[in-house]
Amino acid sequence: MFELRIPDLAAMNRDECEAAVRARAQAVHLGDNSILARVLGRYKMFLDARDRGLAPHLMLDGYWEMWVTLFFAKNIKSGMTAIDVGANVGYYTCLLADAVGSRGSVFAFEPVPATARWLQQNVQLNGFGGWTTVVEAAATSFEGEIGMMLPSGEPKNAAIVAPSLAEFKVKATTLDQACAGAKAVDMIKIDAEGAEESIFAGMKDLWKRHRPGLVIEYNAGRYTNAGGFLEDLVSDNRKLFVIRGDGNAAPINFDTILKRRPFDDWLLYIAP
Repeated sequence: MFELRIPDLAAMNRDECEAAVRARAQAVHLGDNSILARVLGRYKMFLDARDRGLAPHLMLDGYWEMWVTLFFAKNIKSGMTAIDVGANVGYYTCLLADAVGSRGSVFAFEPVPATARWLQQNVQLNGFGGWTTVVEAAATSFEGEIGMMLPSGEPKNAAIVAPSLAEFKVKATTLDQACAGAKAVDMIKIDAEGAEESIFAGMKDLWKRHRPGLVIEYNAGRYTNAGGFLEDLVSDNRKLFVIRGDGNAAPINFDTILKRRPFDDWLLYIAP
């Protein structure tokens, strides 16, 4: 059975892609809570056997959020620079790094130390270390430290919380600071469990200077000023889309997001 490559993924519809990836999925227990899995019919990834959220999907199906996976497979090109905020163990980081290739670059942000170690191992295992920078820090609006909470068995749902609720502290940085040396930024992916407003506040220079595309999980119920935040996202004549279940982007309006379905998790694409 041949190895899937990004053009193969991009050429299939969602049902075909899910079936092809699932047929190639493999997982082996290595001991010490470590799993080695074949993901997207191509990448080898170390996973934490204690992870009850993301790891079971990667072990048995070989994919996660196929609609978002297909969007990136279709839209990330060789030579681009991409930023993955909320990288976790590196599912999207590996996909982005493969797509941009050695002519491009990827910055992957993961604040939880244990998860960042899995991420770093997966980047190196797949040969992407030469053009992928793992930043062990929370992307936010300031430089310093910030408190986090890590739900048991759900590392993908680690969240920034108030100091009184924090289980531990991690380094905090801004995208403007951490990616200041980037000559170009073409695409940013942000999935940060409600911290999106703060992350965006810390990337205003990058946003204006490079004018990248943005894939962001948006939930109006999480934000202090949901309407104002959405206005900021589409400033300077940017276009607003939602990523549909087939992996394509479709136009969407403010009223649907803010009034008709204000508590939904939306995967939005902000086009330059």
